[in-house]
Amino acid sequence: MTTIDLVKCHDPISIIATDVSFLFDCQAGCQVEVRAHKHVLALASKVFERDLYGIRWGCICDSEHSQLGTSEDGNLTVRIEDTSFEVFQVMVDFIYKKQIYWSTYDLVFLSSLYSLAEKYDVKDLMTRIITSIYESWLKRKPRSMPFSIFIPDQRVTKDNVLEVASLAEANNHFPELSEALYDVGAFC
Repeated sequence: MTTIDLVKCHDPISIIATDVSFLFDCQAGCQVEVRAHKHVLALASKVFERDLYGIRWGCICDSEHSQLGTSEDGNLTVRIEDTSFEVFQVMVDFIYKKQIYWSTYDLVFLSSLYSLAEKYDVKDLMTRIITSIYESWLKRKPRSMPFSIFIPDQRVTKDNVLEVASLAEANNHFPELSEALYDVGAFC
């Protein structure tokens, strides 16, 4: 059986054309986009499947934070207003199996990414975010993880522990994320 190279499929020079663009307004007044293939997104997420192929346009179009349209080339366009381009891009990169350097992201970014992954029901991404929080922010193994934590790239200190606790409290509707944030805060 041949494996599918999704990274190659998502390369901008690929002959396999994308068919959906997610549009974001940037602070400089320009517009940026995340291009993807509807079928790849639908295979990764029941929400994308329902919204891109179903009868009902759920969270993409029923939201006051997005708008649906069509581009000049006939591709579906979706304007996203409730998350940043960077966070959405990392979710799409994860779906396409691109290499992600988790330790480069701070806890606020990872919390936003977790919220987005929950919204689009990308459970593998939610799990990976929790793992990356422990891997990047803890010096020792948390009680719920069976493997050792490698080299921490970031630290919770006395100076930022209250910010981490506030972030954990703000995300208490995501119990696993909130627990991970409290755990890294407890080990400063």
